[in-house]
Amino acid sequence: MAEKLRALQAEHDAGRLVEAEQLTAGEYLTRWLNNTAKESVGAATWEGYRQLVELYLVPTLGGMRLHKLRPLHVEQCYAAMKAGAAGRKPAGASTRKHAGVILSAALRHAVRTGVIPSNSAADVKKAREPAREMASMTPAQARQFLGAAKANQNHALFSLALGTGMRQGELLALHWSDVDLATATLNVRRSLSQVKGVFALKEPKSKTSRRAVTLPMFALRALQDHRAAALKAGRVAAPVFPIPPGATWTRRTSSGPSGRSWRTPTRRSRGGRPRPGRSRT
Repeated sequence: MAEKLRALQAEHDAGRLVEAEQLTAGEYLTRWLNNTAKESVGAATWEGYRQLVELYLVPTLGGMRLHKLRPLHVEQCYAAMKAGAAGRKPAGASTRKHAGVILSAALRHAVRTGVIPSNSAADVKKAREPAREMASMTPAQARQFLGAAKANQNHALFSLALGTGMRQGELLALHWSDVDLATATLNVRRSLSQVKGVFALKEPKSKTSRRAVTLPMFALRALQDHRAAALKAGRVAAPVFPIPPGATWTRRTSSGPSGRSWRTPTRRSRGGRPRPGRSRT
């Protein structure tokens, strides 16, 4: 221990630890976000990190010297989020929990790289999300829904969502080369994400996410009809579920089991006033 202290003192005397001592929590979190986190998570996940850091962590902890950050300060940060400090609405349990996870990960990296001696967020209790019961359709409800959606242009999408349990991004990233109608199977090879209105294909979250899926008969028939319509329209090389030009992704509970709907850009009426774009549900 004495040798380690002497080594640290030597580094301090040489000026190598001056920057670490002057570093604020806000400066460090920004560096960690742009350097470390950006290289280890996907674009959509990183954007979520950025929002939590910039909207909650930096306003409450950002001005403190990083090496002076203590568990009490972290507790006060979580309490401020719950109360709605810094002019923001009170943050829910899920938001507070994820902010705590991000802060702990960032400080853990600071310890690992020798910037600070300990992680002040490690032992601070994070918000607990209330347990939510998973809601699902009964077979009768699924048949009723698909019957009602028969004429909808997203009928095949809804059928695949119900019949396979695939993630939304996986469904929307499907290409016809991933589908084998003859054997009633498809292969999940990629996922579609959207960050700030920009769509991008990404690798599946894990090795097990890259998988073969067997299609139930009702989903196979819906996909066969969808393929025939695509060929008739000349969409030979298009994705299975192409994105309308200029559309954005919105989450709506009324848009069926996929939970998504497309919203096209705002248009102008004759009087020059904005008119909402149509939602493809």
